[in-house]
Amino acid sequence: MKIFHFLRHLWRKYSRVDWIATIRINRKLPFRQMLKMPIWVYGCKIKTIKGNIQIESNYIKPGMLRLGLLTSGLCGNTNGLFLDIMGTLIFKGPGYMGNNSAIEIGKEGTLIFGPNFGITGALKIVSKESITIGKNFSCSWEVSIFDTDFHTLVNLENNTKLPMNGPVYIGDDVWCCQRTTILKNSYIPNRCIIASNTLVNKNFSEISPNSIIAGIPAKLKKANITREEFLTFEKNPLIDITRLLHLD
Repeated sequence: MKIFHFLRHLWRKYSRVDWIATIRINRKLPFRQMLKMPIWVYGCKIKTIKGNIQIESNYIKPGMLRLGLLTSGLCGNTNGLFLDIMGTLIFKGPGYMGNNSAIEIGKEGTLIFGPNFGITGALKIVSKESITIGKNFSCSWEVSIFDTDFHTLVNLENNTKLPMNGPVYIGDDVWCCQRTTILKNSYIPNRCIIASNTLVNKNFSEISPNSIIAGIPAKLKKANITREEFLTFEKNPLIDITRLLHLD
């Protein structure tokens, strides 16, 4: 009976992984990292991975990064991930990204995930310049993060082109609630909460951490508010969020 349960556990753990795509992605890593297969993807559609994929961490374990796995029926009932990586994708440590998510990085783009990010699913993220996400990033479903307008805009008064791209910075311990949108030139301080259906399109670096940002466009709504989990992480720092959530 124990053998049966053990085999069933192995089947559940490994059968859902898209091993062909997983091998293709891990081959982008240095040889010693590649051997440990730290990145596992699920139901993955790869348009291109001509860019760079890096893990900047001394903590390297098999499956420490899980991308595209089914985490919630709110994001569909199948695994799924779309990748179009022409630029640079950097992971600073473990994390997971739920199903029906998409990552697109242009040739000049850089996307950095801090350690222990947790994304429910249906994330859409596009970098043409620079997107930096701090540690312990908590993200609900149908969140969009873009550092580009996608198209060039022209000021007709003086016939000048407006900048199409601008960096996005998201601090440590930030929680993005469902259907939030974060656009170019946005700056979100540490331990802020972005309320549901909020549109962030400016620099909030002057507000204090532990604030709630909400609205279309976003404004400071409340100060001295944070998630209980972030206080827990402060006392007991996370090592690997994928183990904490028992994703195996």
